[in-house]
Amino acid sequence: MRTTITALIIAISVSLQAQTVLNRIGQTPGGSAYHVNYDSTSQRLFVGCGTSMCVYDMANPAQPVILAKRPFVGLINESILDNGVLFIAATHDGIYALDANSSSLDILAHYDVSGLGDIGAYDMCMTGDTILIADKFWARRIKYVPGTGFVSAGANFSPWGTFCIAQKGNYIATGIQGGAKINIFDKSNYNTVVASWTSPKIITVQNIKFSDAHDNIIYVCGGPTDLMFHSNLFVLELNGTQLTAIDSFEVTGFPPFAIANITGIDTRNDTIYLATTAAIDTAMGLPLTYSPILDASGLPGDSLKMIGYLNQGLWHFDVSLMRGTPYLATSSEWLGVIMNDITTGNPGDTIPLIPTGGWAQNAKVRGDTLWVAHEGWGLAAYKIDSLLYDNGFMTNSIILHLYSQQNHFFVADMEFLNDTLLLLSSGVVYNLKPWLDGGQPDSLYKLKCSGIVNQNAYTASAHRLVVGSEFLGLDQKMSIYNPFDPMGNSLRTVDLFNSPKSITVMTDTVFYGMKTDSASTIVYLTAAKIVNDDFVILDTIATGNTAQIVSISVEDNIVAVSKGNTFFLYSWDGTSFGDLGSYYDINMVAVSVKLKNHYLYVADRTKGMKVFDISQPASPVIVGQYTELIGWTTSFGNEAMCLDDYGNIYLTDFNAGVKIIERYDITLGHKPTAPIIAGDLRIFPNPASQFVTIAFDNPNNAAWNVVLYDISGRQILRPIEITAGQFTISTANLPAGAYFIKLSGENGEVKVGKVLVEYGF
Repeated sequence: MRTTITALIIAISVSLQAQTVLNRIGQTPGGSAYHVNYDSTSQRLFVGCGTSMCVYDMANPAQPVILAKRPFVGLINESILDNGVLFIAATHDGIYALDANSSSLDILAHYDVSGLGDIGAYDMCMTGDTILIADKFWARRIKYVPGTGFVSAGANFSPWGTFCIAQKGNYIATGIQGGAKINIFDKSNYNTVVASWTSPKIITVQNIKFSDAHDNIIYVCGGPTDLMFHSNLFVLELNGTQLTAIDSFEVTGFPPFAIANITGIDTRNDTIYLATTAAIDTAMGLPLTYSPILDASGLPGDSLKMIGYLNQGLWHFDVSLMRGTPYLATSSEWLGVIMNDITTGNPGDTIPLIPTGGWAQNAKVRGDTLWVAHEGWGLAAYKIDSLLYDNGFMTNSIILHLYSQQNHFFVADMEFLNDTLLLLSSGVVYNLKPWLDGGQPDSLYKLKCSGIVNQNAYTASAHRLVVGSEFLGLDQKMSIYNPFDPMGNSLRTVDLFNSPKSITVMTDTVFYGMKTDSASTIVYLTAAKIVNDDFVILDTIATGNTAQIVSISVEDNIVAVSKGNTFFLYSWDGTSFGDLGSYYDINMVAVSVKLKNHYLYVADRTKGMKVFDISQPASPVIVGQYTELIGWTTSFGNEAMCLDDYGNIYLTDFNAGVKIIERYDITLGHKPTAPIIAGDLRIFPNPASQFVTIAFDNPNNAAWNVVLYDISGRQILRPIEITAGQFTISTANLPAGAYFIKLSGENGEVKVGKVLVEYGF
């Protein structure tokens, strides 16, 4: 066992080599239901499915009809419908104004909410035509002006930790996340706090709402306290400059499996309906979580009374009364959207659910199909072309959904055993032949394995399956199975003391991270050959820091390893490792690495992904990147990454499904892609070889000046002037590479797009 000290290459913010900016060109739809809002006038239900906004016609609540959908990058926290404009607040993505009557929810305007730290659009409300935004630092004020976009409506207020916001009458209430403080402002003076309240019984404020009958009574939804076993709803009364708690209601959880967290609230005549994430009680349908129904109509003279509860299933985030109907809509983490009949008194009286999606864990490309493993939603398969933004995005995109609460409610990975047998991480094996013939797949058998990583291994004598497993980051193991023996136990199991997500199999050789025992601080990159159903270690090499190895990729004689803010490169000659180099960036959280055609692709949990030129392994250089807005500061964000044969990049985001990123390496063969859009600029074919066409909306035949630049900013062609809405540029004599097309209008408007040229002189 060898130990090697590696010199880290410190990342610098400005690379000496030009970097190609990669665009997101597609995305899978849906996600775990996080937000729900009902508009009684139009009978539409607005659902934040993770980072996708979906709109349903609820004229018949038993048969919801999808009307529109659009993907974003940030988790959708709130929505407001106002005069045909749908405003949404998306974490780390900002505020959008959408055309609520278009099937694609066309973007009318965008207000970026970004800055240092965990800043984002966490909540919003409207007072008149002013939108108030809680961004986890302060409250902002903006207005939407049709034809112009968002404009400032005044200075920021309520600083340091403002996470939620509500308005009624002359009062604005803000909830401060850190320190759990409630501030009250008068609309006539945003600079002065009228009254404040805090309590040791509440650590974080999750939501606030004013009483229906009283402008001076506020309901405060509290996050988990005292080791996350309890959460409280507080009722506050404002009397002059005094803000006082006059009542409260407590719910209980069971950490770490069920954490009580009051996140959503809706009221009618001061009957309160709560979303409690995972409140549990043996008297109320355990193991199902419950949402209490409270009568607050007697306040302030009387007290809160629990008058009922609902069993919406498993883990719920938000509730919305479907006014004019007997139903309450609830966004459920695992089940999608649930409609409960709240008039019967039966806690489980529901009508059909709306499945929205789940937390994405992993994805694999097979031919023209993208397979996505979801926590809480099973396995979904999509035709890739249908996921591209400019090719009928999300129109009949899903072609298969394997879902069973009993057998594969959580799917972390999948593997094809052959052309027709598909294995899920739960151990369930499907026969896809009936599906390929136009029917439905058959569930054949279930292996005695359940893991988070499944990979085929082909030894000299047999086809084997390598399974990596863990539970809550503990009991990390790797096992060998016969994938065709449904009754067979593990043939060999070893302890890793390292994330099993690192496991990578190349024929009969397994690469993985391991520690010698649980007390060790040294993590070794290990290569083992499967011989006679056992792991025979070929070589190990100590990696350069104590962090766990989370991803390994192997190509030719190079092995790439990711560990937090560092990736390492090693040589591999079939029997031993050699140290090649490394790269360190304190701002990077490398969760997945992929080697392809001598480039290294690195998925960053919170920032997007980067492409590195590793032709000089001791000094990797960033040559391309897809950058998101400020990323998640929690443990959630990008999870995994894969590439297809043409170099297109598939980045799995826990909240946002799979984001399809345009390829960097244009030497990997030619496959037509959908036009890349910048605003309303359409560029096709892209990549181009002989010519490229640019189209955009120019109804008045306005004059535009067109300039072509290379990625270094050097002007390539002489400027041309056009007045048509579509024109063509010859690319036949251009060297292969990326180019930017800039259109400058008479009114100062600028449009910029990018084209890839594949076949140069």
